[in-house]
Parts: sequence; C-alpha cells; structure tokens
Amino acid sequence: MAVSPWVILAVGLAVVLGLMVLGRVHAFAALVISAMVVSLLAPGATAEKMARVAEAFGTTAAKIGIVIAMAALVGKAMLESGAADRIVHSALRLFGPQRAAAALCASGFILAVPVFFDTVFYLLVPLAYSLWRQTRKNYLLYLTAIAAGGVITHTLVPPTPGPLYMASCLKIDLAVMILVGAILGAPVAVIALQVCHLMNRWMPIPMRLFREDQPAVETAPEQLPPLWLALLPVLLPVVLISTQTAANLWAQAQKVPAASPPNSPTPTSPNNPAARAAPAAAQGADATAAQPNAGSAACRQNNPAPRSAQQNTAPAGIQHTNTVAGALPQNDQAAAAPPSNSPLAEQIVNITKLIGDANFALLLSAMIALGTVMVYRGWTVRQVAAACEEALTSAGVIILITSAGGAFGAMLGQCGLKQAVQELFPQGSLPPAGTLAVAFLTASLLKIAQGSSTVAIITTANMFAAMGASADTLGFHPVYLAATIASGSLVGSWMNDSGFWIFTKMGGLTETESLRSWTVLLALIGTSGFLLSLLASWVAPLV
Repeated sequence: MAVSPWVILAVGLAVVLGLMVLGRVHAFAALVISAMVVSLLAPGATAEKMARVAEAFGTTAAKIGIVIAMAALVGKAMLESGAADRIVHSALRLFGPQRAAAALCASGFILAVPVFFDTVFYLLVPLAYSLWRQTRKNYLLYLTAIAAGGVITHTLVPPTPGPLYMASCLKIDLAVMILVGAILGAPVAVIALQVCHLMNRWMPIPMRLFREDQPAVETAPEQLPPLWLALLPVLLPVVLISTQTAANLWAQAQKVPAASPPNSPTPTSPNNPAARAAPAAAQGADATAAQPNAGSAACRQNNPAPRSAQQNTAPAGIQHTNTVAGALPQNDQAAAAPPSNSPLAEQIVNITKLIGDANFALLLSAMIALGTVMVYRGWTVRQVAAACEEALTSAGVIILITSAGGAFGAMLGQCGLKQAVQELFPQGSLPPAGTLAVAFLTASLLKIAQGSSTVAIITTANMFAAMGASADTLGFHPVYLAATIASGSLVGSWMNDSGFWIFTKMGGLTETESLRSWTVLLALIGTSGFLLSLLASWVAPLV
C-alpha cells in the first residue's frame, strides 16, 4: 500500500529530530538512518531501496567533497601563515581605533568565507581581550561584532558547507550564490553592527576573563605576508568561478544563427509542402481529440505507459519530432537549427569551465595558502603535511554530514513530495512572499529543535528541492530562497548550539547573558536577512 508523501515527510523529520535531540545521535548517523527510513517508505523496487541511499550519498559527496576539503586547507593555512592576522590588522588600521568594532566585524565577515565560524571566533577573540585592556570598556561590543561578521558569511557565502550545499541542491550557479550572498550579507552586517552598539549600551557586561594563557598575539608586521597575498586565497576562487559565469553569458550573446541554404523554403513558406500539410494535420488532431474514446482502450491495452513516458524512451541524443517538423525537408530542418557559438566563444567557454570549476579554483587557492605558510613560517613539507591532516580530519566530518543530508533529500524526492505539493498548491497559488516565509520559518524551527545551522539549511533545502522549487515555480531566482533558508537557520540559537557555548565560554559570559546577547543578535540578523531577501526577490527577481 502506497504511503502518503506527507506522512513520509513527517516520519523523516521526526526520525532526524528524535535521534539528534532526544537520542543525542551524531548528525551523520541521524541523517543516514532517516534517509534509509524514508527510502523504505517511498515507492520503488525493494531490492534497490538501500542502494539508492548510498548512490545519493556518493552523488552529493562528488559535488561538494573536494571543495569543502580545499576550503579547510585554505583556512588552516591562513591561520598558520599569519594571513588572517594581516587581514585583521589591516582592517583595524583602516577603520581606526575608534571604529575597532567595525574592523572586527569586517574581519569576521571576510575570514568566515573560507574558515569555519568557530575557528574565526577563536582567532579574533584575543583581539577583543587586547582592545578591552586598552580601553577598559565596550567588551560586549567587541565580542558581538566578531560573532556578527562571522555568522553572516558562514551561512550565506560558499564555500562553507551550508550555502555550498544549497547551491548544488537548488541548482544555483555558484558564482551567483557567492555574489548575491555577499551583496545581501553586507547590509545585514551594517544592521548587526548597530544592534551590537545598542546591546553594549543596554548590557554593559564586564570583562571577567583576564586570560594570561591566551594573550593577544602580537606578530611583527615584517613577519606577516602582505595584504594582497593574505587576501588572494579568499578572492581568487570568487574571481575564477565568476569568469565561468561571465563567459557563458558572453557566449550566449555572441551566438550566431545557423546559415540557411539559398532558395530553400522556410517552414512557413507557401512553397513548403509541410506548411500546407500543417492545417490538415491540425484538423486531424482536432478530429481525434473530438473522439476521446475512439481506440483508447486498444491503445491502453497495447501500450499502457503514458505518451510522455514513451517519448522519454528514445536513445540519448535523438529528439522526437511532431508531424509537421518531421515532414520538413532536410534543408528546412537545417534552416531551423538553433544558433551556435562562434569558435572563439566556444574556446573561451571551455577554458573558463576549467579554471572556473570550483574544485580547481579551491585547489589553486589551497596551494597558494600552503605556499605562503612555507615561505613566511619556514615550514618543511612534513610540517605542512601534518597541518593538512589536521584540517582534513575536521573537514571529513563536515563532508559526511553534508553528504548524508544529500541522501536524505534525494529520498524525499523519491516519495512523490513534489507532485503532492503541486496538487496542494497549484502553480501561482502561493505568493512569493508566502514561499519565502514558509522557508524562513521551517529553517528556524529546525534550528531551534536541533541546534545546527548546517543541518537546518540542508534539511530545509532538501524539502524545497523535493517540492520542485525553481525560478519557474517560485517566480524569482532560487538564490533568494537559499538566502532566506540561511537567514532562518540563525534564528533560535540557544543551548543546543555549539556556537552558543563557544561564545559563552570564550567570552566569559553566563548562559543568561548569552541568551540576551548572542541569541537575540542572531535572531535579528536572521530576520534582517529574510526581509532583505524578500525585498530583493521583489525588486530584482533575476528571472
């Protein structure tokens, strides 16, 4: 007996949240088990229900595994080489001592693109200690500014796992995801910084940690890499990935129509016999449509598959043609051929597909970052290898969780959820604002329930991908849906979130103080991101 897609969705979410929240099961195991449960309940051959889970897991890992691993190497190398220190000190020098909070926020905003949030916070919090020692005030301002800058790009801008997975799951061009995420994140950071100032006035929390075991490390400027080299591992992938998108758009504009043979009749020409046959074919079709029952039983008996399914059985590369198109002479079919790229455009597109591939771009970035460590720290190959092993160990856990989430989402797609949603909400029945609101609330509820922003992002993106979310069904570019999901994943951070405890323990705050500062700040950041995404989807839908 077939199980309702809504029941399968409810069971899948219940298993995920039950295992993680109540059973304290690791996110990887919880997502894999949930994927298997959903696959068992979904239609399909019994013998294939476990195999398709593993296949979906491998497909997701193939898309994001190398990128996440290379990003982990970039982050580790930037910390060890002093590149991260150079970015921070340059930001402080640019903004000045009076705008130290803005400098810390900007540093967190930049560093959280290739580096995970917890690492960024560990890196920058000693600067907050040092600034407090100099000013003896504004301690909460410095802490919250670091947190605000880090969480925004961690959830909005690839190659961190959440936004990287959304780009793959929702079929968003990676360059578009990076660009729009940064554009939306910048005003959110400005708003967040103002909230940090207000919190610092309302809650003047004292500095309780005078941690001599973690002093602010002062590195001589001549021992740090130059700013351009420090920023290169962050900016290079963005530039290379963007060249692929730009080249594709340019090639589309340069396409030339296929040449038509001289004196050949066009499809609509009166000299074309197919054009004269078209009305007769149409009349024949109308006559057949007027007798819907004629011969239908025989057709169903001989070939029960629907016509749409029959049309999909042609070998790859062979297209079905209708009666009129099939009757066209060969010359007319050549005249109706789609436009093609010029040889130069084709060559440029092929080159940018190579250098603009995310895996290749992050590999170059990692090589530059590791080379910087060897030059400015004098590390040997053995020391670099040890640092790489440490970085890849942490990246492996993220890859496993993300790939398990991909398997869970693929199994939701097998249960017929897309068709169920289309029946419940016919295309155009749900306004764009309603769709974004549902995505925002779903991600927020998942965040509150289990604590991980990455898991909330993966699960919510899977749900909407299984429902068939695209520019055609949404009415706007799916990048705004991704930004909304990312914003919702920040709302409701409390004691089941590791970031909450990093902020609390490293900052020397009580749990109540963190709930009043960290939790409120992230909720306001998430709400601001949602409202800006909603506004952008209306002003510039990009469809």
